[in-house]
Amino acid sequence: MDFPNYQNSSEITVVASAGDRRDKDALEMHIPVRTSRFPVSSIVYGALEGDLTSIPFAIPDKLVDQKGELTFSLATDEGVNLDGVFRYIRDYRYPCWEQRLTRALLAMQYSRIERQGGKHGIQWSGTEEIITMVLDEASNYQAPNGGMAFFEPKNANASPYLSAYTLIAFAWLADAGYSVPQSIKDKLIDFLSEVIPWDSEDLEQDVPYGEKKLLSPFQATVGAVILHGRAISNELSESELIAYSDYLEQMGLFGLSQYLLAALELDPQLQLIDEILARIMNHRSLVDGAVEFVEDAPFSTGARLLHSDTRSLCSILESLTKYSELSSNGIDVGELKELANSVRYIRGSLPRWMSTQDNVFCTQAMLEFSDFMSSKVGEFVATVDLSSQSTGMTTRIADAWQFDLDTTRLQQRYSLKPELLGNRGTIDIRRQGKGIAFYNVELSYLTTADRNLNRLSGFEIYREYVVFRNHEPQILQPGDHVNKGEFVLVNLYLSNEVNRYFVVVDDTVPGGIEPVNDELGTESRFHKSRGKQEILPTSTWFDVFKNASSGAGSFRYRELGLQNVRYFAKYLWRGKYHLQWMGQVITPGEFTVIPTHVEEMYRPVMFGKSEPWTLIVEP
Repeated sequence: MDFPNYQNSSEITVVASAGDRRDKDALEMHIPVRTSRFPVSSIVYGALEGDLTSIPFAIPDKLVDQKGELTFSLATDEGVNLDGVFRYIRDYRYPCWEQRLTRALLAMQYSRIERQGGKHGIQWSGTEEIITMVLDEASNYQAPNGGMAFFEPKNANASPYLSAYTLIAFAWLADAGYSVPQSIKDKLIDFLSEVIPWDSEDLEQDVPYGEKKLLSPFQATVGAVILHGRAISNELSESELIAYSDYLEQMGLFGLSQYLLAALELDPQLQLIDEILARIMNHRSLVDGAVEFVEDAPFSTGARLLHSDTRSLCSILESLTKYSELSSNGIDVGELKELANSVRYIRGSLPRWMSTQDNVFCTQAMLEFSDFMSSKVGEFVATVDLSSQSTGMTTRIADAWQFDLDTTRLQQRYSLKPELLGNRGTIDIRRQGKGIAFYNVELSYLTTADRNLNRLSGFEIYREYVVFRNHEPQILQPGDHVNKGEFVLVNLYLSNEVNRYFVVVDDTVPGGIEPVNDELGTESRFHKSRGKQEILPTSTWFDVFKNASSGAGSFRYRELGLQNVRYFAKYLWRGKYHLQWMGQVITPGEFTVIPTHVEEMYRPVMFGKSEPWTLIVEP
């Protein structure tokens, strides 16, 4: 198994050929063999302290097939290791427009770093094709009124924030040299130009306030994002920008930073910029040298903005960096560094930020900051050793790495050897010379879908297989088998305790089953003859889910694939849900089925997993 590419570990190639003396034909098929293992990563990062910096580590005593690696990088460019970000979005599974567009933007940033001579620790091929494909698909998500929708392109589904984000993305892509479809962009700008008066059906009701309207924080912030998108698209006048300053008091931090970016784009000398900057800095907090920006009050409608404090912090970093670039009296460099450190450290032990929105805005901000600080690099030599306290052995990871203006980032991968399993020790970085440098250490290994996985963090989800024999349903128990040709009903029972936005339920299709599409009469005759199957009284979850909702009003979009069946809800009320899909058994064998996964897509810390399953299919 190739550890960095664990998801593409192997495949089965089947070639069927037939012919005679005169003619011959052949068909070749490639069947992917999906792994039942999950990558687990833990990361630490920080700045070098003096001539010797020691980082403690502990390696699990049992790794699956002894597969694991330690990735170490050292950088002087004030940036952040983005390998985890690019790996996350490269392998991202879900297909709504925001996520497709974010994937294209991060593919653009991946290529940008390569063109500038940077080195990646992961391979992401086909980035140019991804960007082209996403731009070609844009029309599939544009409603007739010009707004963009997450899934179905209907006027009622057009999202002002998603539309503004799309316009910003189009401007970034065009600035990088990509061809953005002009007709789609024109319709989008027309839509956004009409949104400022506000659509009361999608947004909260305006409150009269003298001759002005008092907007909610949600409305005011959406408007600021729209103005930023229009400004960098050369579609905003100075008078429009200044007129919107009436709503500065209602903007959240994300809106203020976006409004500052719009103003800087039009004219860095505008007097309005000082007022915007002052309002942003009023939210600043200095604690033990760390810089934080805190909202005055919770952002109660933030889910419709895909809001997170992390994204706001990154947008602030980008706007203050740009202000420092364009102004003679910019933010103190030391304070700007501490703000960048806050963005870097907010990831915790993850190699990336949490959501797709967090990752795209934080990557943009850190690259802007890195470019701004690139002229302040010192020269030094670094040596890195892995010292085991358990064995007393020392292993050299990096020998005499030299850093200067031309070499600002180096990386080394180290495959974990069996004798290191269960070891504790330190990674020792010795520096000769001066200059700021940041280390990034990631320990990665593979684990199986066993019962020790953390399964419940905001959701509970359970999976049940029911086979139909002699037209009677029978719940499968562990160790039971099914026969080729039989129909299997998959019941998914979801418990949600809090109203949530943008929820996905992702169920893996067992290797021996093919999903039945109930919209195709030729495939779904068996399914339609029975209609929706109620939960069986013999089910383990009958008492809890007997009155559960079918989810038809919430999960309005379903993706039926050969490898996964996915349900998406823009808004999910608290309560119990019973989802189901039908499959037919087509292939004998024994198949490991990884757990069903549910998550709040823009707060993936809220998730749930079912237990894994082994499906046994008799010929």
